[in-house]
Amino acid sequence: MNSKERTLKAINLGITDRVPIFVDMVPELAEKFSKKYQLSGNDLLTYLGNDLAVCTFGVASSFGVMKDGEIDEWGIKWKKIKHDKGFYNEISEKPLKNSAIDDLIEMKIPDATEESRYEEIADLVSEFGKEFAIMIDMSCTIFELSWYMRGMDKLLIDMVQNSRFVDMLMDRILEFYIPAGKIIAGMGVDIIWTGDDLGMQTGMLMSPDMFRRYIKERYRLLISEIKKSNKNIKIAFHSDGYITPIIEDLIEVGVDILNPVQPKCMDPKEIKDRFGDRLCFMGTIDEQEVLPFGSIEDLKKEIDIRLETVGYNGGLIIGPTHNIQNDTSMEKVEFLFSYIKEKGKY
Repeated sequence: MNSKERTLKAINLGITDRVPIFVDMVPELAEKFSKKYQLSGNDLLTYLGNDLAVCTFGVASSFGVMKDGEIDEWGIKWKKIKHDKGFYNEISEKPLKNSAIDDLIEMKIPDATEESRYEEIADLVSEFGKEFAIMIDMSCTIFELSWYMRGMDKLLIDMVQNSRFVDMLMDRILEFYIPAGKIIAGMGVDIIWTGDDLGMQTGMLMSPDMFRRYIKERYRLLISEIKKSNKNIKIAFHSDGYITPIIEDLIEVGVDILNPVQPKCMDPKEIKDRFGDRLCFMGTIDEQEVLPFGSIEDLKKEIDIRLETVGYNGGLIIGPTHNIQNDTSMEKVEFLFSYIKEKGKY
């Protein structure tokens, strides 16, 4: 069973030879591994043990690559923030911060039909598509891109006081992501990774009713249009934090894979027990404490409990719940891969 077969069977809730793996890491940590193995990108990660090959698309492509002061195609201005272990991109100026609804009517949406934006995907499918599952990360899809452009505080207020503005903004964003998703689905990829961070550490950013009012039906439309282009495509949905109250909604609108099932916010065993007959899970390994600060023994216990409580009967793509940060040792990352390959067998 190769990586592609293993991953697709796991998504379809089947039993595989071993649980598939998906790991990503921040550029600073990836650079250390690149120096050691003389490999980079998907070549490096699949060599270490990833069963999926991935590239980003849309606004998700801005993270980690935007220069200080650079403005992306949506008009968002980015800044580079230095911290102890490296750099992060953050938003410095929001193009719709002071806009009215008339500005949305005139807003220029990036051209989803521009052929050059799909070249990396075509290369990924060509190079990795026979052996590995191909996943295209177009997360930060609706809610996040909306607040990147408007500001989170203003958008949340708009959702209460200015619904017409929110409806038009999110619909205009879908003018890009629906045709883009349909094009990507027809390129031979296996998974399109959508998502918006809707959860906090202990609760949701908005009520479930507010999610259903603005976001749920737009995901239903987006996913249905994508699946019209490729009935075999699988849809992953990402949200950090606690989102248990809307998982049933996500299944209803066509989500196949939930990521990352953050164990400091939700109990992965409970989520598996409640939804595991209809949903595959991607992630579940704690990146807040265990990976950066725990011992090898702590990491071993974390992997063991996820394999036992989430990996049973298939339906798990195991990995960290976020990009592994530069405060995690290379030794622990290498142990993560080797131990899962050893212990994750069915």
